[in-house]
Amino acid sequence: MKICKDGRIWGQNNKEAGNHLGISHKELKEHRKGVGRATRFKKGKNNPNWKGGRYVKRDYTFLLQPKHPYANSFGYVREHRLIIEKQIGRFLSPEEKCHHLGKKADNRPHMLMAFTTDSAHKRFEKGGKVKKEEIIFDGKGL
Repeated sequence: MKICKDGRIWGQNNKEAGNHLGISHKELKEHRKGVGRATRFKKGKNNPNWKGGRYVKRDYTFLLQPKHPYANSFGYVREHRLIIEKQIGRFLSPEEKCHHLGKKADNRPHMLMAFTTDSAHKRFEKGGKVKKEEIIFDGKGL
């Protein structure tokens, strides 16, 4: 017999497990409701895993911006996009692509560029010609 942390016995429903443990299935169900929920539903600063609304994934820094129109489903936006948006004074649409001139972790404005399309961005990366009107922001000029 194997018992889980939440009181479940493998392969048995509440009624069978309750009978085995000598309690009613309703008591077992109530017990299971409280197990493991101490931190699961705490949000933001109340959660012990809170890191200030900032995390890094694959060298990209994400910032919590739940009211941003293009935030992901968790309310985060890539920091380099926010920096470019501040420089140009408007939101970047999802079709507009950003480029780091150095390392991805370096989000200083003079190390960033923004393009109107992914096609223009890829041409730039491969050393091809990019029209001036395809460049939204060029940090090299700062």
